[in-house]
Order: sequence, then structure tokens, then C-alpha cells
Amino acid sequence: MLRRSNLAAVTDAETLLYQWIDPLTAADLDRIVDERWDPAVSLGSRLVSILNDDMQHLGQAAYLRGLLIGDRKPAGVQQVS
Repeated sequence: MLRRSNLAAVTDAETLLYQWIDPLTAADLDRIVDERWDPAVSLGSRLVSILNDDMQHLGQAAYLRGLLIGDRKPAGVQQVS
């Protein structure tokens, strides 16, 4: 089923992400990764930029989902009041 394979891929990606991010230190985050910009871009700034981009895409996906299914809630989802 497509949903299960997508969930497995996301879960695997999350595991890999944590394995990569957990050992990072403050010095790692301050390391310059792109000198083509002024000021140069640190690893920490780049990670925040990627996270922001990901949040934008999640918002776009949620918007499209709302257009497609409206207010209907998927099975098993309860409304929080």
C-alpha cells in the first residue's frame, strides 16, 4: 500500500536525520558551509533555512488536502477543543 511505504520512508528518513544531527556541537553549527553569500552561511543557518522550507511545503500540502477533502476528518482523527 502506498501510504505504508510512504510512512516507512519518512520513519527511515527521520531516524537517519537524528543520527546525523544528534552528535553536532555548537562548533559544528558555527562552521561555514557556503562562502558565496555575504555574510557567509553557517551550518546552523542552513539547517534553519531547510527547516523553514520544509514547513512551507507542509503548509502547502495541508492547504491542498483541505481543498480536496474539506472539513472531513480522516478515520481515527479526533477534533481537539
